[in-house]
Amino acid sequence: MRLNIVDMFQFWGKATLLFSSILWICSALCWYWDEPIGVFLVLSVAISSLGLVLIKFPHQREFTHGTAWFLEIFLFWHIISAVAALPFYWLIPNTGWADAYFEAMSGLTTTGIQVLPISSMSHVVLFYHQALQFLGGIGVIVFILAIFPEKFQNAARLFNVEVTGPDGNKQFLTKVSSSARAFSGLYVMLTVFCIIGFMLCGMDPFFAVCEAFATISTGGFSVHEWGLLYYQNEAVLYVAMFFMLMGSLSFRCHYLFFFRKSFLAYFQDRESRYFLAYIILVFGSLFLLTWFRSDFSINLLWCYQIMSMLSTTGVVVSGLKPNVSWFFLLTILACFGGCAGSTAGGIKFARVIHLYRQFKRSLFYFINSHQVMADDEQDALGLSLQGLGAIILWSFLVFGFLLMMAGLSVDQALQLSVASVSCVGGMLLQSVPLIKAGYWVKLISSEAMVAGRMELMLFWALFTLRYWRK
Repeated sequence: MRLNIVDMFQFWGKATLLFSSILWICSALCWYWDEPIGVFLVLSVAISSLGLVLIKFPHQREFTHGTAWFLEIFLFWHIISAVAALPFYWLIPNTGWADAYFEAMSGLTTTGIQVLPISSMSHVVLFYHQALQFLGGIGVIVFILAIFPEKFQNAARLFNVEVTGPDGNKQFLTKVSSSARAFSGLYVMLTVFCIIGFMLCGMDPFFAVCEAFATISTGGFSVHEWGLLYYQNEAVLYVAMFFMLMGSLSFRCHYLFFFRKSFLAYFQDRESRYFLAYIILVFGSLFLLTWFRSDFSINLLWCYQIMSMLSTTGVVVSGLKPNVSWFFLLTILACFGGCAGSTAGGIKFARVIHLYRQFKRSLFYFINSHQVMADDEQDALGLSLQGLGAIILWSFLVFGFLLMMAGLSVDQALQLSVASVSCVGGMLLQSVPLIKAGYWVKLISSEAMVAGRMELMLFWALFTLRYWRK
């Protein structure tokens, strides 16, 4: 393992320049709406200057090699979240550093757990609040690979770390830079379509932009305490559900559909096909349940809530309080997540398929140890997933234990652990008083969000002696 400090500074310089673009936009909006411009303007100048200084470091022939990128990405997430927390800390009254850092991390990882009051945010801070989710939807690193023309020595590794899911399900073009540009272009295009859809439903342009940022990124933040229910418009919910689904599907399928005119791309891709069948099965089961049980009825709000969970948006719908059995089922469904190469969280459906195949193989082998199956010779992806279930369970339990040590009860700690690691959001926090939670609870939960947004294997590898010895 060899870490090149100059190479790392240049990478961080590009990241800070990209992030400063959001701050410059907020500065312009402050001037347009006649709001205090000082904080955003100072931060814009300072961070842009820092980025220009960092990228001016002379190029070296040595690049960061091997697993040293793990540490760089790990530090990157913490540094960019700390910088993103500054506007919240300075502009929202009575906001502590832990609250500001938690809110920024929740936005950039698209977890969508909110602790800061929306009523205390000005229009520009609301826009910034939502823009963090847009930036984190496909990942800051993907935007860097798409925007900056310089070639990265470890571009493929960076792309695979930032876009969660099995490596074989993410890159859809020969060059990583081309994949990043296509990924970013599709993401922006879908966001524009979502904005237009909300505006056609009668939504104000400012609110349409902000809500579209949260919908496509499957983040879960909103500009109103009641979320999309504030608009009292059923068409808005239908548009939101459709684009939540689009954000949860593989962007490789979007590319084939929009640019290669392959209209059956979503059904020819195994992961997307299984994911769509899974959604149809869930909704079909619920509608079938209403047919046989007169005490249970499903309406548009339930459909919106369930779609929010399946896409890991995690929006809390006021007035819907599922019982314990429904809440447990929704938790399991949310942990599955969306497709690899999407903006959704969770463990990704490609991994769910592979885990199911491993379960089937083990079960058949137990029945007949001499039976030969068609997929007995596992590929590298299958071998890498053998310990995935244990790592996921380990992550939930470790962070749950740390949260219990920080003062939460057992059920509260496990709820917050699952919501943070799976990047699902506030829907899973039925009984967690997070706004009044302590300093350590928010920092531990923020770390769980980083683990969930990065690859879990990559995150835990940093805590092994073998990694540092190498």
